[in-house]
Amino acid sequence: RKIDDWAKDRKHTKEEATRVQGFEAAKRDRSLDEFEEKKLYGGAMTMSFPKRFLDMSRIYPIRDNDEAWVDNVADQSIFMEMFNHKPKLPDNESIIFYTQQVAYSCEAISANITELGRLELEDLPNLPHDEHRDPFYSYAIAQMEIVRGKPELEEPDPKGNLVQVFLVNFRWPHVLTDCVLTFNAPYEWAIKERPFREIPKAKNRQMFFDMVKTIKMHDWSVFVMPNATTAATTGDAADPASAAGNNTVSADGVDSAGR
Repeated sequence: RKIDDWAKDRKHTKEEATRVQGFEAAKRDRSLDEFEEKKLYGGAMTMSFPKRFLDMSRIYPIRDNDEAWVDNVADQSIFMEMFNHKPKLPDNESIIFYTQQVAYSCEAISANITELGRLELEDLPNLPHDEHRDPFYSYAIAQMEIVRGKPELEEPDPKGNLVQVFLVNFRWPHVLTDCVLTFNAPYEWAIKERPFREIPKAKNRQMFFDMVKTIKMHDWSVFVMPNATTAATTGDAADPASAAGNNTVSADGVDSAGR
């Protein structure tokens, strides 16, 4: 009866009213912020993050070398992607390169890196740091303006959502793989499709590093990329991401101080 009255007052159908009320209840439910360990790549990797993130592959086809998790409460998302290792790309430049690829792939109107750094044993306690495997871990935080979806008509001055974009590049030459984790956290919306929960930037930053710290590897064989040996010896042409090489990401005001 209450749902019927709510729908009538706001000129919504009962189905719409039920959906909105459920969404509002989810926004208030702080238990959804509790971390829960999730299996990635069929269990080859695990990572813990809030329960409010749902596996995108349950409703949409996802490539085998990708992971995608979405959160409809705060409009956030988590992606994991595998790429052929690029031996010619210097370790200390790799995170900038992949930030550039993310900006290109989402057609960002603007992108500005605000923080860069390297991740050590204390940041990734469950991943290898030995010289034999020679891994390299780095992160970047960027501010991007991203237009959601494809507008039907080209606008001369489109407005996008302002998004905090957090990235980690896991360089594992011993399995010929670069793995990139991306966490997207909008903080200002051009058009709010629904009243998303707004999470402070500082809290998103802390959540990002808390998530990364939980990453564990269980099966390295899944990360040997097809044709990786050929790509490692002939250059980066085998990697489709390298086609975006002319896109530029600004790194003005980068803060590389440690946490």
